[in-house]
Amino acid sequence: MSNNVSPKHSCRSCFSMLADGTRLKIIQVLKKGAVNVSELTESIRLTQPTISHHLKVLSESGFAVAEKKGRETYYRFNTEYPCKGCGVFGAPIKI
Repeated sequence: MSNNVSPKHSCRSCFSMLADGTRLKIIQVLKKGAVNVSELTESIRLTQPTISHHLKVLSESGFAVAEKKGRETYYRFNTEYPCKGCGVFGAPIKI
């Protein structure tokens, strides 16, 4: 998703991300700093395929950024997420 997407579409994407409890948990962790899938699996206590699926969704939507470091891929929250204008991620996330 690019930054020239209409605000209506962007906000819909934000709320879609927030509607899933697993993605909310992942976003909470990613906002603290870059982590790999193993660290997320341990932190959130879900299976690697589940975490990987949600990371793919978050990455494709522009909410997470993947960075390869050696053999590991680290993910972090994208501070320039697609609908930054609405400020939805500026408030604390409570699960």
